Amino acid sequence: MKNAAGVYEIANTANGKRYIGSTVNFALRWREHRRTLRLNKHHNALLQRAWNKYGEAAFVFRIILGCSPVKETLLEAEQKLLDSEHPAYNINKKADSCLGIKRRPEVCARISAGKKGKSTGPRPPSFGAAISKARKGKPLAPDQAARAREQCRKMTLLNQGRKFSDAHRVKCSIAQQGNKKALGMKHTIERNAAISARLTGKKRAPFSIEWRRKLGNANRGKPKPLEWRAMMSAKALLKIRRSDGTFMPKGTDEHA
Repeated sequence: MKNAAGVYEIANTANGKRYIGSTVNFALRWREHRRTLRLNKHHNALLQRAWNKYGEAAFVFRIILGCSPVKETLLEAEQKLLDSEHPAYNINKKADSCLGIKRRPEVCARISAGKKGKSTGPRPPSFGAAISKARKGKPLAPDQAARAREQCRKMTLLNQGRKFSDAHRVKCSIAQQGNKKALGMKHTIERNAAISARLTGKKRAPFSIEWRRKLGNANRGKPKPLEWRAMMSAKALLKIRRSDGTFMPKGTDEHA
């Protein structure tokens, strides 16, 4: 099946009834239809009921016509066939529209209650790897980037001043152990410059004694990189150790 655009039909060979739709990718659209039908979660209740009654083997996917992948062209071609063929499984009589579907309040409430607390279940590692590979190197569209920034801003405001319980902190710590999502990630020069500009002039509150103790315990015994050792040696040359173990810059009068 070619990954082309056009209008298609899903036909029931047992009774001749059809569902007509349009797509920019025949193979992908048929795969999505089958996935949701097999899960009994298809958006079209008539087609789902027929699938459950007659079985998957009774349905075939056929390409009616190919056309330009432009949305307006596809919808126009689909609408012409909807008006002339009157397919039995199409609830919406207008292409790319939910017009005609009026659900009662109790139906909406039942759908909402049925979806609450439900999860799609764990996905295999290959699922995330495939999405990551497909999106790698592709910048977000301006509207997508704006939505992502707005979502981050809302989450930041939501969590400001929020205090988590000790049990929650322990759970977060355990969940993040061994996390390597950002391992090896390198920011671009532009990104580093933007981060630097945003943080310049901002003073961070000093670490508490408890936090310093945790950092010390976490880093104890870990080998330090050569670059870090060289940097600390250079800083030490510019300081004088006091009798109490603290340091002060060279050239400073200790009794001043």
